Amino acid sequence: MRRAIPLLVLAMLAVMAAAPSAAAKPPPQHFRLDNSFSVQDDVLTQACGTPVYFEASGEIDVKLFFNNDGLVVREIDQYPAFTVGYFSPETGNSIVSPQPSMFMNDYEPGAPLGSTVQISNNGLYFRVGKLKITGHALGEGVVVDYILPEGIPFFEWTNIFFESVPSPTYEELVAAECAILNPN
Repeated sequence: MRRAIPLLVLAMLAVMAAAPSAAAKPPPQHFRLDNSFSVQDDVLTQACGTPVYFEASGEIDVKLFFNNDGLVVREIDQYPAFTVGYFSPETGNSIVSPQPSMFMNDYEPGAPLGSTVQISNNGLYFRVGKLKITGHALGEGVVVDYILPEGIPFFEWTNIFFESVPSPTYEELVAAECAILNPN
């Protein structure tokens, strides 16, 4: 009987080793992307009566999560030291706002083009004078592209379900921006 127990244990271990196992989730992938750029803002240029450029500066920390099949299902983006703003080369005036915020996006497995993304966004998005867009927003979007070679899904908002803090109106923001960018 004493010899049978070790043989039985060895037989059970052999069966367990041969049994198919579920695929393990790949570990999250981390990326740090420089998202610094400048582009003319035609709407503010027309509204303010002087050339106005939008400028973003800083890095985005991106973390992608995968399911057991290795398909992206979640993304967390953090903007720890990111700034956005506007400047007018003719007047020399500018607006710079910190944008410490975080996005959490849940995708259909693989985030195929045209698929829906559930979005949760927290933080400060923009501030000009006493006006600011801040808080928590929930909504959805659609995957429209990928940032390559990393394969990070890129989406456009399609619907906002909830905003914790009412934002200033578009007209209020434009008036405040133009008062700084072209005070004449």
